[in-house]
Amino acid sequence: VRQKLEVFRRILGEVDFDTGLACDGLAVCLDAQGDFAGAERCAQQALGIFRQVLPHEHPQILQTLNTIAVLRHRRGDYAGAEPFLREIVGLQRALQPV
Repeated sequence: VRQKLEVFRRILGEVDFDTGLACDGLAVCLDAQGDFAGAERCAQQALGIFRQVLPHEHPQILQTLNTIAVLRHRRGDYAGAEPFLREIVGLQRALQPV
């Protein structure tokens, strides 16, 4: 996955949806290996990319916000997870039909 990410960065650039997906995929792999800090760094990078290339309410942004919140929760950083969870709830409410 790291090699895939490096290829995407080199060919597509740092700010590309597929590069963001590769960062997100690496975050999932690092999470599975128990490297929560590394996983969060990758997820934060992915979120930064997605915020630049996708509409604010895109499901991929919601998913990545959730990934970061879960990673922080697993480390016992409940206060750190809260802003991400609040953003998710706010976006979900904004997407609900009136």
